[in-house]
Amino acid sequence: MRIAGLLLAIVLVLGPGSGSAQTVEVRGELGASLRAFPEEALFPGQTDARLSPSFVLTPEILVESEGGYWLLEGQGFARLDAHDGNRSHVDVREFGLTYLGDRFTGFVGFGQAFWGVTEVRHLVDIVNQVDGVEDLDGEDRLGQPMASLTLEGAWGAMDLYLLPYFRERTFPQADARLGGPLPMAESAIYTSGQGRWSPDIAGRFFKTVGSLDFGLSAFNGTSREPRLTPSVSVAGAPVLQAEYDAIDQVGLDAQWTGERTLLKLEVMTRGGHGERLYAVSGGIENTLYQVLGSDGDLGLLAEVMYDSRGSGAPATIFENDVFVGGRWALNDVSDTSVLGGPLIDLDTGEALILVEAVPFRVAVLLIGRRRRRGHLPGPRASSQPDAIHRLVQRRAWSRHGRAGAVRRERAHTSHWRCPPARAHGGGVVDAGTAPGCRCRDARRVGRWEVDHPEALGAEPRPSICLPPRTPSAS
Repeated sequence: MRIAGLLLAIVLVLGPGSGSAQTVEVRGELGASLRAFPEEALFPGQTDARLSPSFVLTPEILVESEGGYWLLEGQGFARLDAHDGNRSHVDVREFGLTYLGDRFTGFVGFGQAFWGVTEVRHLVDIVNQVDGVEDLDGEDRLGQPMASLTLEGAWGAMDLYLLPYFRERTFPQADARLGGPLPMAESAIYTSGQGRWSPDIAGRFFKTVGSLDFGLSAFNGTSREPRLTPSVSVAGAPVLQAEYDAIDQVGLDAQWTGERTLLKLEVMTRGGHGERLYAVSGGIENTLYQVLGSDGDLGLLAEVMYDSRGSGAPATIFENDVFVGGRWALNDVSDTSVLGGPLIDLDTGEALILVEAVPFRVAVLLIGRRRRRGHLPGPRASSQPDAIHRLVQRRAWSRHGRAGAVRRERAHTSHWRCPPARAHGGGVVDAGTAPGCRCRDARRVGRWEVDHPEALGAEPRPSICLPPRTPSAS
């Protein structure tokens, strides 16, 4: 609370030409979820509950100074789970102060940074720690204390990060249905002598050349993936000990965007787990727009994954696999989509059926046994439109990729859209190029709606266009 008050005071005092905030928005979501377990518990001592409900609260805040140079943004997270004490937790996903300069952006606080383009495995995404109690797919991330600086120019953009504090991965409680065979040790082991306070540094260069978006990233610090080794607690009970290695990592992520097709690639090499490891993930996505005359789009996906890690590295199931599946996007105001398909081990032929629905969550269904390689157990428009536009665009692309940003923009418009002729990034036309279309005067990128996008700078960019309304098109 002291940190929140300090950051808010800075916004109120440092806003150019003003001593008061121009915009203050507070919003949030309250939801409930239910996990269903058709089978009995796998390990002795685990709860035999077949249904496990929980409740979620995600409050958000945005404070913008009158000049638009300072932004205070925050997103909290709280869950109350009926059967997993570790899953009942509170976290600061994002809370920090942003300064929007002409050619740079500065941030300090708790933040989120997503790197990567592939769907199943995010090889280069390393800044934020996985919130392991939330789900099995590793998509949910804890807020990371950081100071970051973004430099921009015609040459591209460079993100630099100082991460002063390490956050350990969360795990389900041992007696919960998704717990492991042994409880986790109370404290972790670090190869770095400074433990959690060993500072990490990271950076990523990002550039767009025609239809190609690519990023080059580097990281030096504590691995977000722990090695889990059997051990004994102080009381003499068997436990799993989490060990975090000091590592260095270099990565490449690239995506080529066509009218209907996306080509994706992530490559990573890492040292610090013994023998240096190499990993690659890549694939193709082809989208069919407005399938069967509906508003929904169907994306057909195929991705391959390879990882060279040996027995001294943290365990992974993605050593030599292929994923074939699809994504059904409804393009509604809730941004509803379903992604699913089999993940097949090319060495053994065994498979996992992966299904994820947003905003709903569907659990992962395990078929067979998997061999594991590795060590076993957006803001409103303001008086600074160019900077705001760059921030909104970069946040959308960095978190979701170009195609993801386009999908999110489309999802928050009306059901009425222009035909995908002269499409840019899939069904999104340039403003004014589609006869008979009118352009929506607001868009939503991430969580915050931006009013009057035409005022967000003169540079060309995709815009959502809608057909003129008629009495039959309500």
